[in-house]
Amino acid sequence: MLFFVVAGLLAQAPSGESVVLFPELEASLPEPVQGGLLAAARGVLLEHGFEATLPGEGCTAYADPKCREALLLGRPGLTLEVGLQASDYAVTARVFATDGSVLETSTALCKICRHDELPGTVTKAVEAVAASLDEARPKTGTLAVVSTPSGATVLVDGEQAGTTPLELELLVGSHDIVVRAPGREETSEQAGISAGEVTRRAYELRSEASVSPRTEIGVGWGAVAVGAVVAFSGIAMLVLDEREIASQCGGNDIDADGDCRFLYDTVGVGAGLLAGGVLVSGGGGLLIWHGKRRSARERATAAMTPTGLQVSF
Repeated sequence: MLFFVVAGLLAQAPSGESVVLFPELEASLPEPVQGGLLAAARGVLLEHGFEATLPGEGCTAYADPKCREALLLGRPGLTLEVGLQASDYAVTARVFATDGSVLETSTALCKICRHDELPGTVTKAVEAVAASLDEARPKTGTLAVVSTPSGATVLVDGEQAGTTPLELELLVGSHDIVVRAPGREETSEQAGISAGEVTRRAYELRSEASVSPRTEIGVGWGAVAVGAVVAFSGIAMLVLDEREIASQCGGNDIDADGDCRFLYDTVGVGAGLLAGGVLVSGGGGLLIWHGKRRSARERATAAMTPTGLQVSF
């Protein structure tokens, strides 16, 4: 029941920087009194520009690991402990930094204390440590990113942050920024963020490098020429096969029929060269065909006329 009472009180807080409030209140105190103590702490926090939020239902002690997880959201924490000591109440306020370290602790006693005196003691204890919240306050700045074209994905320190145009709060310091889009060259840099300032970055994402149709056609014709030379060399080797090696034919190397025993054996090399030349020439022909088709597509234009869509080439 107390959780819902406290949640209702904290829900009335105006928007501001958030502090996680961990209430650890004497169980014997009536719920209306406990609600009044938390309202007193909330009032001090509001004066210092902070909105008090609870870490979660059923989480009432900072010592509980699931309660400490609330600090992982980058918010400072404040524990408010109210305990009964004989006829006195001890009120302890403790400020935690976002990493969970204790920054400051203050304890105030309410001796022979009535319930209506406790809120003043809470105010005193929280006020004594409230200045430490400025030290616990995360130091952030704004990164504003735009790109041409827009809609590019932005990664900050390896994590996807959104798409351009984009504004986001980042901790002070240097951050790795990567901007990428399909069909565009990725760009990256380190951006320095200063407290309370806006760091603006604009990126022009260039189209990924590609071979132009003219280059494709040129390479194609070169391949055709090389392939033709190789193919003709293969044909020459095939023609030369089984012919006499004139430079080695003489004397005892010639038989009674006048045939030389030294002959060229070039059929394997010739066949290989011919096949390779045909393949190279064929690949060059495909490049020429593809380049001409691309060039024709790039020359095509379309326009809407009174009589309909007109396409010209």
